[in-house]
Amino acid sequence: MRGSRLAVELAGLLAFAGGVIVLRQTDIGGDPMSALAAIATQASVTVPAAILVLGAAVLNLAAGAVLMRLLSGSPYAGVAQAALAGLVGAVILDLGLLATLGSVGLFSWPFLLVANLAVLALGLRTRPVLTRAAVQPWSIRESPLALVLIVLVWSSPILLQLASPVVPFFDVLPNHVAPVEHIRTFAGLSALDITPSPIFGPSRIFLGFEAVLGNASAITTVPAVTAVAAFALPMTLLLAAAAWGLASSVAGARAGVWALLLVPLSLAFLHLPDARAAVLVWPIIAFAVWLLVEPLGMTRLRRAVLLTAALTAATYVHPLQGFMCAVGVGLALLLIPRLRRDVSLFPPAVAVILAAPQWATMAGLALPTWSLLLTLPLAAVIWFAATHTRLPATGLLDRRWMPAAVSAAFAIVVAALVAGTGAQQFLVVALAGAASSAVLTIGALHSALIARDRRDYVLLWVVPAAALLGALVASALPMNTELGQSIAYEVPKTTNYLVWPFLGVSAAVGLAALWERVEWPQVVRAAICGIFLVAAAAPIRLGIADPLTVGEHRLSEVATISWRTAANGYWQGYPDPRTLIDQPQADVITALRGEIDAGRLGADTPVLHVAATFQAWGSIPLSVFAGVDETMASLDPEVSIHTAGGRLHSVDELPTLLGGGLFPYVVFEPAGLSPSTADQIAAAGYQPIFTNSRAEILVRN
Repeated sequence: MRGSRLAVELAGLLAFAGGVIVLRQTDIGGDPMSALAAIATQASVTVPAAILVLGAAVLNLAAGAVLMRLLSGSPYAGVAQAALAGLVGAVILDLGLLATLGSVGLFSWPFLLVANLAVLALGLRTRPVLTRAAVQPWSIRESPLALVLIVLVWSSPILLQLASPVVPFFDVLPNHVAPVEHIRTFAGLSALDITPSPIFGPSRIFLGFEAVLGNASAITTVPAVTAVAAFALPMTLLLAAAAWGLASSVAGARAGVWALLLVPLSLAFLHLPDARAAVLVWPIIAFAVWLLVEPLGMTRLRRAVLLTAALTAATYVHPLQGFMCAVGVGLALLLIPRLRRDVSLFPPAVAVILAAPQWATMAGLALPTWSLLLTLPLAAVIWFAATHTRLPATGLLDRRWMPAAVSAAFAIVVAALVAGTGAQQFLVVALAGAASSAVLTIGALHSALIARDRRDYVLLWVVPAAALLGALVASALPMNTELGQSIAYEVPKTTNYLVWPFLGVSAAVGLAALWERVEWPQVVRAAICGIFLVAAAAPIRLGIADPLTVGEHRLSEVATISWRTAANGYWQGYPDPRTLIDQPQADVITALRGEIDAGRLGADTPVLHVAATFQAWGSIPLSVFAGVDETMASLDPEVSIHTAGGRLHSVDELPTLLGGGLFPYVVFEPAGLSPSTADQIAAAGYQPIFTNSRAEILVRN
């Protein structure tokens, strides 16, 4: 058996190495040595940041794990479970600190350090924190070549992180980095709907992400552009813990190894270096499903509280994925009686209520930051009523026909949607997605045949089913409005982030189950597993993989894309390929920060930015690097589903913008603009306080 396993692993490792060699001749090819050489040029910035952010994340996760340990009343079954529970607890803890300390401008390193250490100290009263894991730990001697392949693949986003002093993805800057920089710069949020960047509006706010990354950036004092990039290391470890833990809980340690080899094919893994909310949420969602497989907590009430906490944290980190998870978990609780006995029926509904401030913020309501605390008493009342009152409908759930009735209703809803006008488009997109992720799709189908008799296998499909149902619903909505267009864009994209890692775990469970089919010839089992691993590792496809496509990327492609980006720098075509902004632009940011440090430019002080374009390749992203409340006037104003902030104006509107007295500060970049623009600003009563070759900073008299 061991010889067959080593042969399978060797085939995968050779396929990976061959793929890397072949890809060197393509536009996505790279090598680790070039990446290491690039890291050496950036190490003075990225290495200290990585160490500081990792330390802050470990402290925060440890405090979160203690908080969840207090709620559960029972120790964790291994480090992976403790880390994921710690992430849930960290989201809740950091939201609480943002609501309290952040409301009064004290969300800064001394207070955050004390708060995290104080919660961590409670761990002395919760020992033991860990117990012997239910799944036997993986021995390196069992799968040494698999370990080599896993290290090569999972280290690739970390190498890119160490070569990137600025988070390497363009759309992360306005709606992920800018709010975190605002929190770091001004030690909190005065309101939940603050969107420092003019590009995105409240509908793209991720309060849980802002709280966790705000804690990491503020407690280390590392600028958000670097702190978010550096968070790729703890996020990589969390994604690995989620893949390993969920697969192992269903099918043992061998399934965990396969999950570490297959989950990297997913879109979530490809975007680890840019540490976005859509990736950070997946370990939380995986933990919620894990709680269905292996409930954690001394009593039924405690188990329900932990599941509620996980669903709530997921919703705050990424509302759409969190809601899809709540729907999937709710369906599982309805359909599987033993889950209701172990956990209760009510966590999904209570989690949605606890996330009310997130929903209100996305709807554009200007809530104070402390309003995050208002849902706690409401949720407590609802929880008490739900757990102490036997509602008439509750008895129906115990009927044998109830699962069949729910399944029938589900089928009717799906059939009605399929009959709609958007069904054909949905099916085309779904089939295209399956074709672009062939290894994960085939692996998941194989697992459905080979592992369907496993007791908890179906739980791996509840969240993907809810996500696919959401995508089907979105396809049936009218697309003639901006809201409809936004839904049509966001839901399928979110589904790709959410579904494919689950299919990777499902495929891993199927391959582990196949290996245990001792009634099958060993050579057959080894051959099937070897084919899967070679297909996962080698770039066997028509054409070259696009680094930005939502389809799967084979292991060699994932690694070489990261290595090449690390070697060349992500920000090609921008003023600087690694730092995004050049020195004259950085000097403008420094001058703006001088106004902040002097107390003249505050968290609520609007800054008007006048430039030829709002795009970061042609203008200084003020909100991203300084955290200020930025409004743009440019030659290319845009209002679309991708620029929903409402603060991208035309330079033709300058007389109105300058004449209202709303903007105490103007940052003016004259390149590409008419000379009369400077005259308009001066005529409105603004005087320069800083000037260099790139821009002027002016204040109103």
